Amino acid sequence: MSAENRLTFTSWDGTPLSYRDFGNPKGAGTLIFTNGLLTDETYWMFLHRDLEVDWRILNFDLRGHGYSGSPEDPTHIRVEDSARDIAALLDHLGIQKAHIVGFSLGVQIVLEFYRQFPERALALMLYLGPFENPLATLYHLPVPTSVWELGLTFLADRVPVVTSKAWHGVFHLPIVHPVARLSGSTAAPYWLMKGFYEHQTKADIPTCLRMARASTRHSARDLLPAIRVPTLVVAGEKDTFCPPALSQYMRDQIPGCTYLLLRGGTHTTLLEQPLEVGRTTRRFLLEHPVSG
Repeated sequence: MSAENRLTFTSWDGTPLSYRDFGNPKGAGTLIFTNGLLTDETYWMFLHRDLEVDWRILNFDLRGHGYSGSPEDPTHIRVEDSARDIAALLDHLGIQKAHIVGFSLGVQIVLEFYRQFPERALALMLYLGPFENPLATLYHLPVPTSVWELGLTFLADRVPVVTSKAWHGVFHLPIVHPVARLSGSTAAPYWLMKGFYEHQTKADIPTCLRMARASTRHSARDLLPAIRVPTLVVAGEKDTFCPPALSQYMRDQIPGCTYLLLRGGTHTTLLEQPLEVGRTTRRFLLEHPVSG
């Protein structure tokens, strides 16, 4: 991810966050994209291209990710805190309402934004992410959440320097992509995943792991039936991070939800099946011509 055309704003607690502002400022409206844990804009590359002609696009780096700083207060890494970052960016740019888009952990953040600021969301667009505790279903592993939390606490708080060096080093190894494909994490070719791997070598890993730990304590289950804006949910049939059953539950709970299941799609199916994702997204936006 290049630093070119990146801007910075100060969020609600003083944390400097990096973002891009591109596309058509006089188009149909504003789409604000929220990345997932340990990701940058890589997974959005095709959807950005599909939509930038007709929409103004904002995409910001989460705390400790990409070119964003980490908070001075290490507890400011909750899903609720990142939801406030969306509002802070809209305030910074003088935008009252927008379409709110999220991938992976970004889905929890978008749902939490709707809980806190329902009047500011014109629509919700939720791609390949759960509505609560993402570690509960990770790779279908029978690991209790308490064990995940203990492990993340040890890595992030007890040995942060060792953890960072090890994590950054692993993603320099050429074996990373073959292992990712063998594990079912992705079916995308290396050239599409390269940006994601490069981001792993630069992210503030202790902050990212604290965010992962905090995400286990967040749930939007109670919120789903109360959503009153157009909502799109996209799932991957072979997603090992967010099994389609979670997305189907959201489909059934959110009134009037538009749902797409991508056959054979993994957690990186935004890169694997961009044509279908783009078609469904554009159709959703055309069928719900709200403005703001």
